Amino acid sequence: MAKAELKITIKPGKEALTVALIGETHFDMDTANEHVEAVLAHKPKALVIDAAKLTFVSSTGICLLINLRNAIREVKGTITLTNLQPLVKKALEAAHVLKLFDRADAPCTPRAGHSPLNDSLAERRFRSCRIGRAGSEAAGILTSMQYLVGADLNFL
Repeated sequence: MAKAELKITIKPGKEALTVALIGETHFDMDTANEHVEAVLAHKPKALVIDAAKLTFVSSTGICLLINLRNAIREVKGTITLTNLQPLVKKALEAAHVLKLFDRADAPCTPRAGHSPLNDSLAERRFRSCRIGRAGSEAAGILTSMQYLVGADLNFL
């Protein structure tokens, strides 16, 4: 069965740029960076990621989301995830990155034991997703997975 390649639609709005992710995130880090650049070309201050039709997210797809988040934060903007499908939500939770995003479909409530110190550790782990561009697709995925499945997953 053929993989459903990711399609991205970008819709400027009055208050935010909406990016709809459609399909599955089967691509290399260069393609992920092309998607990031396409979104950033609109110079958004507020970004809404509509994942209603995103059916699967790989480690490279997670890095795509993290790189978008980091780029938007650099310009003091906001990024919000909405309409997460159960499988995608579960993958983001398992990778411990869901908490890094605002969500329109669920209230943001801190978990028990959650502290700013833990946030900074998560930030350090996921800031390095940009590394993958220098290597091959496999190196990018392995680098991503190294940070997603690090030795210490008890940082939440």
